[in-house]
Amino acid sequence: MPPTHTRWLIVALIFVMGMLMFIDRVNISIAAKHLMPEYGLSEVQMGAMFSA
Repeated sequence: MPPTHTRWLIVALIFVMGMLMFIDRVNISIAAKHLMPEYGLSEVQMGAMFSA
């Protein structure tokens, strides 16, 4: 059976998902200063959101 390109497709998909998660983390950390007063969240609660 000849080798396929499936493994590289999986690696590329994992890489793209990692980049999307990184971008999401950056956006949430930037938006945190606006989310905290709007929803009445403390810094401890925001920390729980970041770690989730």
